[in-house]
Amino acid sequence: GFFDSYFLKNQIPFVKPISLNVFNCFKVYFNMVNGNCLYKKAENLIGFDFLWEMAESSEDIYLQAAAENLLLEIYCNKVRYNGNTEITVRIIKQLLERLLLRKFTSLEQFDWSLDFLNKFALKYIRLTAD
Repeated sequence: GFFDSYFLKNQIPFVKPISLNVFNCFKVYFNMVNGNCLYKKAENLIGFDFLWEMAESSEDIYLQAAAENLLLEIYCNKVRYNGNTEITVRIIKQLLERLLLRKFTSLEQFDWSLDFLNKFALKYIRLTAD
């Protein structure tokens, strides 16, 4: 289908503007093809780059929030359920590298990265307080 033809090639579909309905279809597809995300490196998930792109640069605030929430859910679930400190540290390190150790082409990208990191940190603190 539509998503298979693009995501299996690791390309972002050229649907501009993508709607929240299309994103919700993507989310179902994403969960279906990736199965249990807990045991896969986030970057290896099919559609992950597309998801990241939507979270980082969608002009639709609702779409951006939906994509961010799915990313936060993926990372927080990995941290919550692995039960291994070493793996938790590795997951957080991978997230930090993805957010901060890259070439920023705009201040908006940098601002988004810091904002996302802050959202993750707040969720992580709540997780570890339980």
